[in-house]
Amino acid sequence: MFGKIHGLENIAYLSDEQLDNIHDPVSLQLAINNVVRPKHVASSYEEFLNKNNLALQKYKEGIEKLGLYPSDKTKLLALPFYLAKRKQYPEPKKG
Repeated sequence: MFGKIHGLENIAYLSDEQLDNIHDPVSLQLAINNVVRPKHVASSYEEFLNKNNLALQKYKEGIEKLGLYPSDKTKLLALPFYLAKRKQYPEPKKG
């Protein structure tokens, strides 16, 4: 059902009730076309860094609570940084 839907990334803005009422591709496309996207408030780079550091701190605390072997803990703590290297950007770049 998702193959020919235009703007499928906007499905994240649909509520669970709206998704339950969709039974065919046409109603899905109509729901996506009529979705109300929230306004994004611009923030500063410092705010981004603070949120990112807070998220990393919570992640580290969660890993510490698991009681893993040191080698496994090291791999899990490095995982966000390895994943950041493999991020796919929306538009291709030369090189």
